[in-house]
Amino acid sequence: MNKWLLLFLSLATLSVSAQKKPAKASAGIPDAAELQRMSKMTPAELARYQQKLIRQLEGQAAAFADSAGIVLDESVFESFSIKLPVKDVKRLAGIAVQPPTLSQLMSRTQAMEQVIEKMMTPAQLAQAREAARGRQASEVSSAMISSWYGQNPLTALLMSVKTTQLIPDHLPAWNNLAALFNMCGIQQQAVPILKYCLTKKPGNSTLLNNMGQAYLGLGDVSTATSYFNQCLTADALHPEANRSMAMISLMQNEPDKALTYFEKELQISMRRSSLAGIGKSGLRERLNYARLHLQKVNRQGHSQRNFFEEIALGKFSLPDLPKKAIESDPYLKQNASFFKSIEAEYRFWIMASTAPNETLTGDRYPGLYQDLAGELMADLDKTYLPLLQFLKEDDINHLLSMRADFEQKMAVAPCPPIVTKAGDGPEVIMAYEKKCCDIKTPIKDQFINKYNSYITERIKITQTRWKEYINALVSIVQLDPSSANKKKVYSFVAQYFTFLQQASNAGVKDLPPSECHVPLTTEQADAILQARHDVEIECPDWLKLELSIKFAKLNLDCDAFTLEADAYGLLTFGMEKKFKTGSSTLYIGAGIDGSFGSMASGSITQQLYIVFDHNNQFSDIGLRGGASGDLVNGVVGAEFGYDFSMNSGFNAQGSTKSAWVEKTSAALDKIKTL
Repeated sequence: MNKWLLLFLSLATLSVSAQKKPAKASAGIPDAAELQRMSKMTPAELARYQQKLIRQLEGQAAAFADSAGIVLDESVFESFSIKLPVKDVKRLAGIAVQPPTLSQLMSRTQAMEQVIEKMMTPAQLAQAREAARGRQASEVSSAMISSWYGQNPLTALLMSVKTTQLIPDHLPAWNNLAALFNMCGIQQQAVPILKYCLTKKPGNSTLLNNMGQAYLGLGDVSTATSYFNQCLTADALHPEANRSMAMISLMQNEPDKALTYFEKELQISMRRSSLAGIGKSGLRERLNYARLHLQKVNRQGHSQRNFFEEIALGKFSLPDLPKKAIESDPYLKQNASFFKSIEAEYRFWIMASTAPNETLTGDRYPGLYQDLAGELMADLDKTYLPLLQFLKEDDINHLLSMRADFEQKMAVAPCPPIVTKAGDGPEVIMAYEKKCCDIKTPIKDQFINKYNSYITERIKITQTRWKEYINALVSIVQLDPSSANKKKVYSFVAQYFTFLQQASNAGVKDLPPSECHVPLTTEQADAILQARHDVEIECPDWLKLELSIKFAKLNLDCDAFTLEADAYGLLTFGMEKKFKTGSSTLYIGAGIDGSFGSMASGSITQQLYIVFDHNNQFSDIGLRGGASGDLVNGVVGAEFGYDFSMNSGFNAQGSTKSAWVEKTSAALDKIKTL
């Protein structure tokens, strides 16, 4: 009789709680005086005050929910602490060891029905009887579920009892009744029902989990753990059993075990209470919700939707980068419109991401999965954002090294020196440039191919990651399509087009070497230079002529000839023609020679000169000069010369000599031979 009295009291408590009128909750907002007092608090005092205020507001929220008949999950409260339930020895002692028979269960349910009906108001009872009259068991079971979620626990219990009476051999009906007893806090009534069911289905994971939940509610953690382990042996991913084992592990200060159970739970179900428990336990950073969510989607057999293709991002395929210098100009011209379309897409999506907030419509509650979506996006960003960077520091350093190596090779490219002679036309210069072009082009092509191949590989890797990220992001945002979340999608699509712009600009699109502008083929250049060589007359080494007349002097050899004349012994003017380069130089200057007593002698010259190239075109102008002399009858001597021109700048050179040193050195060399 005591058991039935406890049932009556438990159900009566539920009924009274459900029928209370909502109470007005205090706002809990500090008034002006309280704010003034807070302004004088130390940081430590403010922290303590904050915790006090949070507890106060949480208490008001719980009281308001209770008075309004609202089911409130207090595990999400910041002040909620995870602790082992107190073992209810009295209720546990009233549970029979042996499972009841079906006839015993039927007798109990009839008594339960009478107790429940007495606790209901006449209106509630009439409504429940009408809902069950003439209905099939499945319809009554559906009414039970609707009543439970409609905050009518007494009606739900009555409907569940009537379902077992209609189909007494149907074990799911008995299991549902036991589950309702667990949720109503009357676990001692659930245990006998579940014991009976387990005699029929001894390894059923649902029955084993509900038995574990009953004993956990009664505070018998050891027995609950035994049933949960049996449940997980039959179904390793059972979400309720894994969650309960995770909470028990946390209560027993075993966070690593708790982490394992939470991971298994989250692969099937992600509930706000579990997320709150994970956050309070300090395990949040060790779990990747986005990865577990993807495993859940795959396990459920739902193929990942290709949102990337659905919003037509796949059609923006970057063209292949050039492999040779000659391909660079066509690449830029042929893809100019494509590059403009990328820029236009970026502007479209970035404007969408900054547009005013839209009003949500639809038949769902905005923010229903806000916490879950927020956690999933946080983990998705943590995983992918570092991977979405196109070129990292190591990549940039590698590319700079490639560029430096290329420039070094180009600087030392063995282009033939340009040698011209009188009568050469511009085609000779172009022929030399073409020969240099043929030497430098393979160096540049090799660099472009190597550089752009590296960029292409980075594009493929980064583009794949962008596709995975956008698909996962849109999938998560579907859980909570708030305006802010939609804008996040728009913003990252805009950033994807930024990546495409960066990738298209990253490749090398260098034009061919500057020497390649000449309109000659290699064969034509070879023919021009060969023709010059065929008519050249080899100059004999012995050819060297010096001829002096009264006012002039002529010098001739294989390199050049010089004609120089004096005017009144004061000015010197002349002309020099170099055979190999074809250049000519006209100069005029002055010089003096003389002795300064018996101790010194020397000469000084100074000239202004103008240079013409092989086509007799002005080339350069400058000053040059020199000085030489001897001291102490040639014991010590020195020479100095300089050249300062418009194109070559300033150059100077000098040397000293000593007759005494030369004679001494010669004597030493002679001694060495003895």
